[in-house]
Amino acid sequence: MLPRRSLLGLALLAAGAGLGACSRGEPVQTSFQRLGFSALAPIRLNVGAVEIVDAYTPPRRAPHVDHLAPNPPYETARAMAEDRLRAAGSGGKARFIVQDARIVEVKLQPPGGIRGMFARDPSERYEARIAVRMEVFDAENAPLGHVEAETRRTHTVNEGTSQAERNAVWNDMVSRMMEELNVEFEFQIRRHLNHVLVAGPAAAEDRRPAGGSGPAGAQGVSETRL
Repeated sequence: MLPRRSLLGLALLAAGAGLGACSRGEPVQTSFQRLGFSALAPIRLNVGAVEIVDAYTPPRRAPHVDHLAPNPPYETARAMAEDRLRAAGSGGKARFIVQDARIVEVKLQPPGGIRGMFARDPSERYEARIAVRMEVFDAENAPLGHVEAETRRTHTVNEGTSQAERNAVWNDMVSRMMEELNVEFEFQIRRHLNHVLVAGPAAAEDRRPAGGSGPAGAQGVSETRL
């Protein structure tokens, strides 16, 4: 059986598999699956509720292109929390914050001379960063600790790159970043918040995100937008 990290990598990279086709002249991927984490074991916290806070608001204008990605990074970061975090206690709360989830397009200066007239030179560089934070509080709202995780990636495209090819690039970037972020996030939780973890597999009484498969009315994840 493959380890959990390998399973996640296969699932996420399958969603972004169209990128390699671009360089081989094969048809470019035009439809993309939602990047999710429900195949992984949930992270059970000894709290009564989990709150998701969107501290990052996509500007939806140049040079930002994160809102154009098939799986926008801010939605995928939230999906990680919805799929993985569970409230398995009776008091207190955990607050998951999407701090940054940007993809920015940087225009590159074209080379001059004869080469610039005939070659497909690099034209744009995409710079991406996803950063999240989780804070845990007891029933009296006293802090019990926090963790942070972030990932960065860049990718350069050439002149003449189609919109479909850019979509595949962005999806591949987000897929690989979220694989890294998920691993780092869980590592930090087990290192710094081990005292609030609940051992054992998911239980029917665990509070799940809204729209999850938990029992009716038992939804321990709320959402706040700053």
